[in-house]
Amino acid sequence: MLTTFKNGHFTGIQSSQSSLKANLKGYIVLNRHGQFCYTSKTIPVISNNPEELARQLSALRFHIDHPEAPGAFYKSNKADDREAYTVYIGPGPASDEVLVVFYESGLNIDGDRIMNSEIFILSLITQALHAINQADNLSDILRIILIGVTAGSGLGFNRAFIFLTDMVDNRPCLIGVHAIGPSSPEEAGAIWHKLSIGEMTLDSMFEDVLRHSHRDSQSCEGLLGGLCIPLDNKDNLFAQAALEMKSMIIDESVLNVPAYEDLRRRLGTGPLAVVPLVGKESLQGVLIADNFITHKPITESDLQLLEIFARYASDTVEKFRLYENLERKINDLKRANEMIILNRENLIKAERLSVLAEMAGHVAHEVRNPLTVIGGFAKSMLRKISSDHDNYEYLNIIVEQVSRIEQALGKFTSLLNYQKKNDRVCNLYEIVKSTLDLKAADLVNCRFEINAGELIQIKADPDLLRQALILIINKACAIIEDKQKMTLTIVRVGQKAIVYFEPGKNKKTYAQTLFRNFHLGGNHEIRRELAIALEILKYYGGNIGLQTDGADDMKFYVEMPIFEEGK
Repeated sequence: MLTTFKNGHFTGIQSSQSSLKANLKGYIVLNRHGQFCYTSKTIPVISNNPEELARQLSALRFHIDHPEAPGAFYKSNKADDREAYTVYIGPGPASDEVLVVFYESGLNIDGDRIMNSEIFILSLITQALHAINQADNLSDILRIILIGVTAGSGLGFNRAFIFLTDMVDNRPCLIGVHAIGPSSPEEAGAIWHKLSIGEMTLDSMFEDVLRHSHRDSQSCEGLLGGLCIPLDNKDNLFAQAALEMKSMIIDESVLNVPAYEDLRRRLGTGPLAVVPLVGKESLQGVLIADNFITHKPITESDLQLLEIFARYASDTVEKFRLYENLERKINDLKRANEMIILNRENLIKAERLSVLAEMAGHVAHEVRNPLTVIGGFAKSMLRKISSDHDNYEYLNIIVEQVSRIEQALGKFTSLLNYQKKNDRVCNLYEIVKSTLDLKAADLVNCRFEINAGELIQIKADPDLLRQALILIINKACAIIEDKQKMTLTIVRVGQKAIVYFEPGKNKKTYAQTLFRNFHLGGNHEIRRELAIALEILKYYGGNIGLQTDGADDMKFYVEMPIFEEGK
């Protein structure tokens, strides 16, 4: 659909006859069955239905059967009192579609085919699609589209802007992403001079984009920074053009209202040509163009050509955005699978270490019983003899070594002897704070800060939980860069209390390293201590983990179940 909005209502615009562009009368796109896919608002009478069109254009059947065939210009057959037209037939936006563009018949004709060099739309589409097919990212595709709209050998607008659909605060919006064009008459004059002397051509500009050799930001691209048009604002004409998939020319008088103040301040007063970018599956955004420098009027023929070009570009934009979204989802799935595999491996190792730790506790208990007897008898005999007795030195050695063994067993089993635990309801913030206070003298590599909101209560033995936290904090400090701040954030997530470990920089790398080293790094003693810490957390229903909020946001955390009275 093609329309113009002016002075509060939609109206047509008379086309200028000063150029061949103004001779354009309409267009249609047909599928491989000869059925209409979509059309411009106005089309000649001969194209009212596919059968009539095929009778008037003998070459149409060939192009429908061979949609990949190069485009060409023909004359329609004159029938009854109907006017004859000059018609371009060529490849459509999709591989199995055909584009038919109608022009007035008074053109330079060579036999029944037009070979007029002034007809530029075929060349523009061919060159642009060729460049787009070579592009390897969405940004390059958008730049190629903008060049095609603004280049003098293209559609010839002064400036062009692309807005793509996206979600902002859970609202569907049009977000300004790319722009092209001069910001002043002086800049425009310099560009047009290069074009006029052949220093810049359409192909060379496309090649610059593909070679990434022209990466300077366009002067007018800064106008789009932060510009957002909500699609749920039905009174906004740009949102209407997008949602109703309706091309329009917005007159400057319409923009002189407070609702468009931000857009008017950025882009000027218009008039603006607005064309929706509609792919096969969904709306992708809008393409906006104007003649800010020359102030040349935008005609309905200009709008029709812009719409034809946008039709070809929209499908490519949609396919590439779908590909990028799919690629992001695949990468997210890969990361999730890696974390699942790592968690599974760590869980298996933790379970094995837990069994070994429990077995070690039983062994220590069995060793302590006879050791107590040996030590007791040795002490008793030592008290009954004098220091100059021949066996005094030997008995004293036995007593000392038994004491050393008992101390080692006590240190080894203190974290495993849950039979003597003293569980009670306690404040998680106080446990974390008191743990840091206990470790204050040893924490020379980093500065800790605790962020906590609401009071979160858990049920555990405070001393046992502090010992587990000390072991984890020791490991956290061992891999952090010197003198860096570490923030411990305590939050409630459902029925869990979460303690996030967040360094001042390199958060993602730090979180991954800490999580992997928790079970894989360090010597045997460190692995044993961390296994004991994890065993304590799991005994109370807690655990450790990694939280991924995006490709570059990852946090290591310790979790504990929240205590609720009566549950």
